[in-house]
Amino acid sequence: MGSRAQSFGSSVRLLRTLLGIDQAELARRMGMKPAAVSHLECGRRAPSLDTLYALKTALGCGWDVLLDGPKKPTDWPRGGYIDTDIPPGRTARG
Repeated sequence: MGSRAQSFGSSVRLLRTLLGIDQAELARRMGMKPAAVSHLECGRRAPSLDTLYALKTALGCGWDVLLDGPKKPTDWPRGGYIDTDIPPGRTARG
């Protein structure tokens, strides 16, 4: 993958870190395996539309922040699930 995938992966890692969660927790929230999150963060895998939606939901951020990264403190996630309430035991993928 190219530098765009690596830049996106860095943004995902930063958002995840700002939330204070590890890759395993993000993967659980997304309904994916931790290795998939690792591949996204390292830029080894380009996300599908379903994966992008799951990331947005799990990180609790807007599309602009997910795709461009946080630019200012008000862009930082505030604990995840900001715009979507996912019941316990459910994931962003259903």
